[in-house]
Amino acid sequence: VRVFTTKDEMKLGIDELITATQKGYFTRWEARNSLVDIWNMENQGGRSEALLQESIAEFPENLYSWWSFAKVYMTQKKYTEALSALDFLEGRFKRSKWTGDLAWVECWVWKADCWGHLGEKAKTKEYLEKAQRHPNAKIKAVPRYQELMRDVKNIYSWARVPMTD
Repeated sequence: VRVFTTKDEMKLGIDELITATQKGYFTRWEARNSLVDIWNMENQGGRSEALLQESIAEFPENLYSWWSFAKVYMTQKKYTEALSALDFLEGRFKRSKWTGDLAWVECWVWKADCWGHLGEKAKTKEYLEKAQRHPNAKIKAVPRYQELMRDVKNIYSWARVPMTD
């Protein structure tokens, strides 16, 4: 699958991704994921949701699809639905010996974001504190962890949740 970056080539790129989802064997998942992200950025969440439903029907345990569901729902301000997807992920994390610590932290930050938008300060704070208290010190040097901690501070601020010392 080629990557297109200019606006003039975007339609052609999307057409090629659609073809890859239909005819590709090894590229089908990557093409779907790319289309979901593109359509989500273009505020075409309905198209993203439909493609994700296809993915889940074919491979219900695909964690990337569940992450994408949460992201699409959050973009559409469907926070209750996003929380359902994140709950599903948390359940799979508990059963998986492969889930990394950063995935837990990201999930908790996203949950805090959703609860904050729903006006549930106690739940927001609960998940912000979980994210901050994660015991694995090794992940603190990872750039994505540092980004998530900036997100935590921002959520405390806009959700008007008092920080714990």
